[in-house]
Amino acid sequence: MDLLTPSAPTGADGPQPRPTLRDEIFWLVPITLTLLGMVIFLFLNRGIGPDIAAILTLPVEAAGVIVAILGARGVSLARDPRRPRAPGRKRWWVAAVLSVLLAGLSVVVYRKHREPDPYAYLSGTIRIGYVEPGYPGWSTGANTGGQGFDLSVANAILDYFPRATGIEWVPLDSLEHRLEALEGPWGPSRLAPVHLVINNLSITEARRQRIDFAGPYYRDEEGFATPDRTARSIHDIRKVCVPKGSTSEDRLKKLGIRVVVDISVQACFQRFFSGQEAGLSVSTDISILQAYVAAQPAEKRREVPHFVPVGGEQYGIGLPNNRPKLCERVNEALQKFLDINWGIEFDQTLGRLGVNRTLSGGGSRQPTELAPCEPAGSWLK
Repeated sequence: MDLLTPSAPTGADGPQPRPTLRDEIFWLVPITLTLLGMVIFLFLNRGIGPDIAAILTLPVEAAGVIVAILGARGVSLARDPRRPRAPGRKRWWVAAVLSVLLAGLSVVVYRKHREPDPYAYLSGTIRIGYVEPGYPGWSTGANTGGQGFDLSVANAILDYFPRATGIEWVPLDSLEHRLEALEGPWGPSRLAPVHLVINNLSITEARRQRIDFAGPYYRDEEGFATPDRTARSIHDIRKVCVPKGSTSEDRLKKLGIRVVVDISVQACFQRFFSGQEAGLSVSTDISILQAYVAAQPAEKRREVPHFVPVGGEQYGIGLPNNRPKLCERVNEALQKFLDINWGIEFDQTLGRLGVNRTLSGGGSRQPTELAPCEPAGSWLK
């Protein structure tokens, strides 16, 4: 039946009774319930984007459309005395069934896409992804009571969430695994996802398309460890080893630099200190480079390379995608860490390995403010 077609046209025997609202229940009730569910959903999920004014326009606009349809169908608000009373059970049953189906579908969609409570999500043992065996000054010995700046950040998160009881450090051997582990079962064995990733994870727009970030909690510079002590800029670098998934790989190739990709920073430094590849440099963030070299045995430190900073990086905590509430709570924990313990933890970890608080171009490695959390998309991004 066409909704715009009058329900009771004039017949040969004279005017027929006009339809009433009761006759339209079979489509009015499902539409009304669906609209009500949408409005409630949007009010409960303001992070999706719409403000109150935009939400309230939905029922107003829908009411205008419904009134226009009812008018076109010649529906009367009062019962026509010429129309006999009828039970109308069939239409009531249609309305009831459609309403139940729409309500059930709304519940399923809501439960699938709503954001879990951050305090429930970070309760019990928190699974945190990191790169094994870790970087000196950052996360070495994570599962054996080690010390490092990223471990201090993780403990700050643990202390902030009252229902969290401990940390399980989950080794991730590549950047891709750091992203996959936040998205769901990952790796060839389809391991359980992690709750967070805390491991020198640079905030980039490309990564924001797959995961969310809290932070930043650290500022750094991308750079090179090179045996060439005359090198002053990126243009003096000829051959570079970078860890797989590094943000610098594509950029270096475009500059005409020969790029050698290995599985990790540790693997690149093994090649560097072996001396078997003349002129080989290592590229990653300066704090990682300096701390790694400073942690080497004395016989290797005799070959301490020259460091050349070239660009900026900011580290954030990796979160599952579309989690603005979680981001806000983790940012609260990070703000407390920045205000109270950042300097102490830096001095006890990276500072002991010779990393300076001040960037080469000026400014502090300690962030002055946190970035706003991304609003959630209406569906998964």
